[in-house]
Amino acid sequence: MTTNLPARPDLGHLKRQAKNLLKVHQRGDADACLIFRRLNRFNHASDAHILASEVKLNEVQFALALDYGFSSWDSLKRHVEQLAIADEGVNPHELLCRTNWELIEGKRFSDGQKAEITAILLASADEGNAAAKSPDIYPLYFTPPGNDRKLITINGVTPKTQIFSANHYELEILRLLALWRPNDNTVRRMLFKTKERLSKTCFGKFCATGECFEASIVALRFLATAFPDEEEWIGTLTENIRDEIDNKPKGKRRRWGTTFYYWLTLTDVQVPTAISEIRRYEALLVRHLSRSYSYQNAYDRVYNPIAKYIVRNCLARLPEYQHIRGIEGHEGNDGRFHFDFARP
Repeated sequence: MTTNLPARPDLGHLKRQAKNLLKVHQRGDADACLIFRRLNRFNHASDAHILASEVKLNEVQFALALDYGFSSWDSLKRHVEQLAIADEGVNPHELLCRTNWELIEGKRFSDGQKAEITAILLASADEGNAAAKSPDIYPLYFTPPGNDRKLITINGVTPKTQIFSANHYELEILRLLALWRPNDNTVRRMLFKTKERLSKTCFGKFCATGECFEASIVALRFLATAFPDEEEWIGTLTENIRDEIDNKPKGKRRRWGTTFYYWLTLTDVQVPTAISEIRRYEALLVRHLSRSYSYQNAYDRVYNPIAKYIVRNCLARLPEYQHIRGIEGHEGNDGRFHFDFARP
């Protein structure tokens, strides 16, 4: 028989329970032996043998998971995290956006915060729900909630197509997982399978048709973080995206949100051409950082500061602008959002 998990289990409590079991074992208390017999090596062992043996915390966690009827500690954790999402109403898309906003603004996350955020995102995985009609162009692991609803991007662009919306959602989640859980076996499998998926898509190679173009920028941002060694692939995407943005005739140019997303991506790209790409936009970036932005409605108060910080971070990659990396914006007396920016 197994022990019933509480209706509202707490992961922190389970971790403390495992540590307490380890202490009980180290004290030589036979009360711990019943749970330790869940481990194969102690199935038929005497109390004396169990208490005389060395036991590590990961074994205690495994034994505790088995006692609660789960096949592994990770399986138990995933179950508890999924219950937390359902119970607290945590919205993975909102969490994704808020985390990125804070990163863009310059917040530093503790290891505990990183673990909590990535656990929630991982628990939202919906593996196997790729669109049957053309699975390569749609997510493999993170399907946006709401079926046909188009989810706004982290920099405030509302997609017109599911190709852009769905790929933004999955690839931005995977990018955070690549940043903060790079050695997790589940994450690594997701990253490599997604890389393989992108290699089969038009936008993964580069496509200027419709919002496949925006999906190409999302793919570039993902690759720059998850697979920075793919320099040729990243470099080709970077050059093609820049040419499409720069060479569109007046009246047919991409919306500004697309350009800002590309600038956001350039803060991550490490290929040798990245700095020269930013240098091409230097004068325009300086103009945007020097001017004030509207700060009137709810949308403006979220996304216009984010746009400013994107410009700051991009420009700060140039040696002569590194001093601006820590500056912050503020609401002026005119009700607009300003950066106190001094040119070098």
